[in-house]
Amino acid sequence: MAPEFDVEEYARTRYSAGASLGELYDELTQKHHTLRSTLHHLLRQHYGDLLGLSERLTGVSQAVTQAQPALEEILDRVQATQTTLETQQEEIDEKLKYRAQVRERRAHLRVLLDIAQLLDRAENALQAENRATDTAGDVLESAAGDVAQIKYYVARATAAEHVQPLVAAEIDDREVLARATVRMQAVEELLVRALSETLAQCVDSLMDGAEEGAGRVAQCLRAFDAADLRAAGFRALQERLQPLFVLRAVTDRGMGMDATRFAAVLSDALTHCDRLGTPLRSAGVPNEIAHVFWNAITGAIYDALPLVFVPAANPQAFHANYRASGEFVAEFARVFGMDSKDALFAEFQRKWQVAAYFAVRRAEIIDAVEAGEGPAVERAIKALERCWADDVALPPVAGRLWQLSLQVVRWAKDALAADHGAPDAEGDDDAGVEQALAYARDIIRLRLCADGLPTRAAAQLPECPTHTLDLLRAAIESAFAPFDDAVATRIDKAAGALVALRCAVLASHVRRTTSQYRHTGRMPQRASAYVAQLFAAPTMSDGGVADGEAGRRLSRAVCSGVSSAMARQVSEALATVSRTEASLRRLRGAGRLEEREDGAALVPRGVDLRGRQLVSDDDKIRRQLWLDVEDAARAISALDAQPHEDFARLRSEIAPFGE
Repeated sequence: MAPEFDVEEYARTRYSAGASLGELYDELTQKHHTLRSTLHHLLRQHYGDLLGLSERLTGVSQAVTQAQPALEEILDRVQATQTTLETQQEEIDEKLKYRAQVRERRAHLRVLLDIAQLLDRAENALQAENRATDTAGDVLESAAGDVAQIKYYVARATAAEHVQPLVAAEIDDREVLARATVRMQAVEELLVRALSETLAQCVDSLMDGAEEGAGRVAQCLRAFDAADLRAAGFRALQERLQPLFVLRAVTDRGMGMDATRFAAVLSDALTHCDRLGTPLRSAGVPNEIAHVFWNAITGAIYDALPLVFVPAANPQAFHANYRASGEFVAEFARVFGMDSKDALFAEFQRKWQVAAYFAVRRAEIIDAVEAGEGPAVERAIKALERCWADDVALPPVAGRLWQLSLQVVRWAKDALAADHGAPDAEGDDDAGVEQALAYARDIIRLRLCADGLPTRAAAQLPECPTHTLDLLRAAIESAFAPFDDAVATRIDKAAGALVALRCAVLASHVRRTTSQYRHTGRMPQRASAYVAQLFAAPTMSDGGVADGEAGRRLSRAVCSGVSSAMARQVSEALATVSRTEASLRRLRGAGRLEEREDGAALVPRGVDLRGRQLVSDDDKIRRQLWLDVEDAARAISALDAQPHEDFARLRSEIAPFGE
């Protein structure tokens, strides 16, 4: 049989599906027409059956009337039976409810009984006479498990306080629970004390080298953890460890100490860490053990050496102590498998008063620059080197040291400008040339020192990022940019004066060379003495050699100018020799001797009367000039300079004269 059509449900479903009221109305109307058509069809199809059924139902009403009294009697009996069953059901429900209360009460009493038994067992286990040395760890670990169960049962019993006694004679559960709670707290205190004592003994045995010490310490910590007393366990371990890390080198409480003593103290602490921490980690102690060791060490340092973090009294010791502490942190992290940048070390690193340290160092450096003795550039260079010295630079103040370095550079530039004149100052006399060269030398020395600062900073501070060093190089480049052209101009000026001075007699030296070998039989063997004077290292007015980068630049400029002048003079001398030789050949006919009438020569050509081979004066002059040019080239190379291109070309052209 098909289920009854629910109009409301159908309308609600279709409406929820998004159908509009108009669509819903059309669907219901269509449904109605369909049902009417179906009904008419069924009536026509089964009309005969319906008519026969109507005839058979005739007289049924009378039969029903006759059976009605019997049916009513049956109904009364059914209602009476239903009432009886309902009463019995209520009685059964009451009994079931009571049975549930009995079970709940029995479970509650069982919990109270278990609490009492566990308390008795834990108290008995924690008695000193029951804790043998070799089995103390096992006994305490078992007691810790009992304490954990007691806590659980007490919490469970507290949550079940609504369970009321079923008999008035029973004692009050709350009173029992209160007494159990008091006993539980006493047992917990006794357990903590017993575990702390055993833990101290285990740490001592571990310090004495006992191999089983680490396992026993781990067992004690597991017992603390089992009793939900992890914090108390680590606190007890820290209290025991801290005396081991008390700084034995400290004799005056609260006073600072020198770097050697502090480094020895930290080394002592690392020895304890390695001796205790490594076995404990291998024994499966939780990772929090590193925090315990760290808190024990730093707690001892904070308590005994508060002034070690203060630089005012001795910045040198502060620097060394800070470096030692950084190495200690890195080694401690390695021992416990941590990162040296872990948050655990942040508070210890903040203790170091690096800002005050920088203030002290800054005052020292500025005082040395402004009130020191000696030339300004010397003071500035010493100050820059001091900023990044091994016993000054520290990673936290690297940025401030860079600012101080740039400040020193600016001060030095101003001081040099005041000492030597402005960068664009002019001067044509010897004093002006000397001052220009001195200014260039000082600026270059300062620049070379400043250019080396990023490299020194990278060596002192390996963790300094590369881009930071690039920015610092750019800052130095920008600071010296206005002086680069002035330095080049002043070096060129000094070089021009030296070239003019050295080349003043160059022409006379070359002329003397072309004349000293005429009508002689001597062949040149060495260079002329004037060449060494031409290419000697440039000197200052006080007789000192112009050294450093300024001296090298000056030497290069002087070598270029002097070699150019020498190339010009030698070229002119060779041209004169060639012209003279050509004139003589035209006059005497290519060097022929007088011939006899019969055509036989008095002596062979190119041989003198003694039979020796002749070398012309021109060849000797060319040979001497070649020797001078080669000696000049060696002198230029010794000065790490390059000759002028005219000189290089001349040297190549006269190379055959040396063959």
